[in-house]
Amino acid sequence: MKNLKKDILVLCGVLVFVGSAFGADVIDEPRDIVDISYSQNIAMALGDNLMERIGGVDSVVDKGLGEYYILFGKQESGGMTFGGYVETDNGFSNGSNPNYMGFCNGLIDRNTFLEGSSPDYALGIYDPDGGQFALLYNSGALVFDENLTFWESGMDLITGSGLIEYDGVSGGIVGELVFGAFTAETILFEHTVLTPVPEPATLTLICLGGLALVRKRRRGK
Repeated sequence: MKNLKKDILVLCGVLVFVGSAFGADVIDEPRDIVDISYSQNIAMALGDNLMERIGGVDSVVDKGLGEYYILFGKQESGGMTFGGYVETDNGFSNGSNPNYMGFCNGLIDRNTFLEGSSPDYALGIYDPDGGQFALLYNSGALVFDENLTFWESGMDLITGSGLIEYDGVSGGIVGELVFGAFTAETILFEHTVLTPVPEPATLTLICLGGLALVRKRRRGK
């Protein structure tokens, strides 16, 4: 794992330098990195909100001007593809009902998450300005902005990241969140708590590409 992290950091510098010469797509919402050509809705279960643990007390996330995202990854061909997400940037959480300020809504790609499968990795992100949160380079590198806060479940790739607790289990999204058969109904996302980082992470650029988290822009390319 230590060597993997070292390789990732080295790869980051190379990909950022090389990728900048070829341009990059701005990522300002999770659907920009998830194939939604064959997808299904996923939403926070009724009565649940995305929570954040502060001083040992769980409270509904306070977005402010920002947004929370949780990306779901599946291992494919030695890498990881983001095949789903939930976010607080949706009509329910932005409505007049304060009880739903932490409500999440999103999509999963049914080509990535087949019936009975669960995520291999989940990445929680808080974007304080609610705009661009990453750049996707033609090289395949996904480079996150420096102002983000991260939580992880399933792997430990980002130094200083917090933890995602799902339905009362630390890191429980992996193995606990199982996607059912494809139907017209929305898959419900249960109670989720983000445990903050022990101290502010000093992350200038996080690059999850090549050796770590990669995705395919459209299958077949």
